[in-house]
Amino acid sequence: MRRQKTDQTSRLLVIGITTFVAIAVVAVLVISNRPSQTDPDLLDLIETLPKGIDVTTGLPYIGEEDAPVTMLIYEDLGCPNCRTYNLNVEPLVLRDYVATGDVRIMIYTLAFVNQQSLPAAEGTLCALDQELFWEYRDVVFNNQGVRTYNRESLIAFAGEVGMDIDAFTRCYDFGAHTETILERSNRALDFGITGTPTTEINGARHVGVLPYEQEGEQVGVKELIEAALAVNR
Repeated sequence: MRRQKTDQTSRLLVIGITTFVAIAVVAVLVISNRPSQTDPDLLDLIETLPKGIDVTTGLPYIGEEDAPVTMLIYEDLGCPNCRTYNLNVEPLVLRDYVATGDVRIMIYTLAFVNQQSLPAAEGTLCALDQELFWEYRDVVFNNQGVRTYNRESLIAFAGEVGMDIDAFTRCYDFGAHTETILERSNRALDFGITGTPTTEINGARHVGVLPYEQEGEQVGVKELIEAALAVNR
């Protein structure tokens, strides 16, 4: 089992490094001195929204379970582009569409961009065990490039969002979710997911950081959601 786990990890890291390392290195250099800026208003909004775990996929979601549009985001917490998407686009979707009951966001956490990916992913799933996935994920993304994702910092993030530190530490040290993360990452590759973030809106797949609203010829998330709502309302 240990050999299989090592082989899975190696496969993911090789693919991730080959595909993403150049972009990731440049982006990390640019943001290395950026301070952490967790938005308290966003955390307040997150706290008020319905959240749960999708019974079919086992993925965390936020929004009404029966929302007419589902926005599935494949992301890697070590990916600078995912951080950009999380900070610049997702809060607007939460405010304009999730809070109104029109959209449900689901997160598919991958770990193949760099060596920060797996520890951060394990932290978020340990946070999910305590129903603080969304709050913890926000802190992790805000600290990307500011603090290394290691045991010390990930436990500190758990304290920031009010988690039971002992339970989180046991979960993290035991590697309670390692196999799940590696299996999902391999499965995503089989799905054809080779870039993060990748967003599916009611099944239609879009790769890369989309703007919230259309910019030139590049369609925005808002237009894609409105088109989906026109069909499914």
